[in-house]
Amino acid sequence: MEKYLKMLGSFEKHGVLRTEEGKRILKAKVRAMEERYEALKSGKVRKVLGAALRNRKQVRLATVICDVAICRQEGDRNSF
Repeated sequence: MEKYLKMLGSFEKHGVLRTEEGKRILKAKVRAMEERYEALKSGKVRKVLGAALRNRKQVRLATVICDVAICRQEGDRNSF
């Protein structure tokens, strides 16, 4: 995810998307992915679901399911 965020940042920095609509969409994607990453790092399912709900236009259902599974898996590891 860090590499993906760097790639999106590079697109923004180098002006890959030139139209105002393209720039707006890129900013929304970057914001959504940053929030998703922070939620994942917290390890809390509630934060992951909240971030997914707030950014539902940017995040696919399959992604949410995987993120929840990651949090649950991490929680199981930390309970031993």
